[in-house]
Amino acid sequence: MTGTSGPSSRDEALENFNSWFVGVLDKLYQPPEAGFPILLITFPILERYMRCRAKVFPPKPLDDNCMKELLTIFPDLGTRDESRKFWNVYRNGLLHTLTFSEKDRGGLALPVGGVSGDIPGIIMREGENFLIHPKKFSQKVVSEVVANFETFKEDPKDISSLPKVILMQFGVSTSGSASTLARSPQGSSRSGK
Repeated sequence: MTGTSGPSSRDEALENFNSWFVGVLDKLYQPPEAGFPILLITFPILERYMRCRAKVFPPKPLDDNCMKELLTIFPDLGTRDESRKFWNVYRNGLLHTLTFSEKDRGGLALPVGGVSGDIPGIIMREGENFLIHPKKFSQKVVSEVVANFETFKEDPKDISSLPKVILMQFGVSTSGSASTLARSPQGSSRSGK
């Protein structure tokens, strides 16, 4: 097994981010049916970025400072309350139930959420309801993260380190190649190929 312990260098972390997330998203931007997978990848990226910018790390829940960061990126959301509704509809809905949330944790009705690749902006409002353009939303998030990658990378004592590649040999391979595994420095597997 080879690799380093501790945080990755900025260049290595950015290269991995571009390879594992940006490159994959670029491929998903073309088929019009890929809106949901695009959002399922993009919202965790956005959450990590918001948490690092606001210095609100797990296990603490997202707070008004995080919603302020969301508003900084997407000012069309208007207010922190509207940002929280947007977050509840899209992020919480998609990542917990693979659809948009209709109610918050307290059982109160949320605005209706929708997805469209045919709107001129990133996020549109119709009355209380939201409509999001997945590709434009994702591109905006990725652009923010890449421009502020040191913030996104953050100090691993406050938030989980970004995954990195280490080589591990699992038995004897008939092809002669080693398996590549993405791992955090703490040792838990994140993804592999």
